[in-house]
Amino acid sequence: MRFHARAFVLAVLLCWLIPVEIAGDDTCLAGSYVLNEKASDDVMKAFEPALAEMSPLTRSIARRRLRRQAQPEARLRIDLAHDAVTISSGDRPAMTLPSNGEKVDMSIEDGTGRFSANIVDGVLRVRMEADDGGYTHEYSLDPDGRRLTLNVSVSFDRLPRPVSYQLAYDRT
Repeated sequence: MRFHARAFVLAVLLCWLIPVEIAGDDTCLAGSYVLNEKASDDVMKAFEPALAEMSPLTRSIARRRLRRQAQPEARLRIDLAHDAVTISSGDRPAMTLPSNGEKVDMSIEDGTGRFSANIVDGVLRVRMEADDGGYTHEYSLDPDGRRLTLNVSVSFDRLPRPVSYQLAYDRT
């Protein structure tokens, strides 16, 4: 009986002394997610203040383009390897980037840009820079690990001001 009590006390002490950081572990971001529309911002509403500052003709063209290109993907997948991150969404080809912040020239359906990705304090930051502007995506998990929050910041020369919005994805 005395041996079991000592083993139990030793186990409790080891658990207390050895930090276990599950929520802060970068691998927790890896997984599949589905868009939670109710918990997400309306993307088109987020762009309205910037669009309102444009001329009527430019605003009409910008709205049409945004409806095509800025719609959130219904599904999202993040895969993490030792030195790379892969993000898959919808019908778009998967994007694999070094996870150390190194910039990579890539072509995507919207054009060509310099992409980078890094993970700091459990937040995955993906940045795209082009000659006329860029965007930042910040992926983070809620403490329970069930909801992925995607903070998007967009800044392009043709937009009179930067635009930010938030999307929520539930782990599947």
